[in-house]
Amino acid sequence: YPYSLMVLPEAVAELSEVVTKQLPWTSTRGPPARTTNSIRMESASLVAEFNFSKPNQIDSLMNVLLLLVVMVLMLGFSLILSNSVSAIVLQPLEKLLQQVRKMASTIFQSVTDMAVTMKDEDSENDEDDGDDEHDQSSGNAFGNETELLEK
Repeated sequence: YPYSLMVLPEAVAELSEVVTKQLPWTSTRGPPARTTNSIRMESASLVAEFNFSKPNQIDSLMNVLLLLVVMVLMLGFSLILSNSVSAIVLQPLEKLLQQVRKMASTIFQSVTDMAVTMKDEDSENDEDDGDDEHDQSSGNAFGNETELLEK
């Protein structure tokens, strides 16, 4: 809204008496608190000063709302992207690693069984010889490693 209207001195003769009696006019609202919210427009005979504080405040509010909407959208799409990546990449990878773990435990179980079998065979052969030190080392050859890897 305009808060001030004035007639240019060189244009007073061209305007009617009714207009010149009314001008200069100043609004009861007064000028804006910030000079950046005031705009001065000049024509051939008039000078008008406008207060743009309310439109600038509404513009600022809309900018803040736009920023909040963009932030919410970015957050939503990042969650969707995270779920999609998890479904496409991580779940098959976890299945693959689970299969590898299962195969490794099967292999280490076979190795442990083979070590026990070898221990039994060595103990039968060692009973004839009486060598107890060789018996303890061969029976536990793969036991500790397989127990650690199964965990």
